[in-house]
Amino acid sequence: MSTADTPRLILRNGRLLDLQQGRLISGQEVVIEGERIVAVRAE
Repeated sequence: MSTADTPRLILRNGRLLDLQQGRLISGQEVVIEGERIVAVRAE
C-alpha cells in the first residue's frame, strides 16, 4: 500500500485522556493515517 492509498482521518474538537493528569483535555485535533496517530494539536 502506497502513502497515497493510506486513509487519513482528522478528528476535530476531540477529547483526549491525559493519563498522567487523569483528566480529559477538550479541543484537540487528532490526525490518524492508516493505523497510526501522526499528530495531535490544540485547536
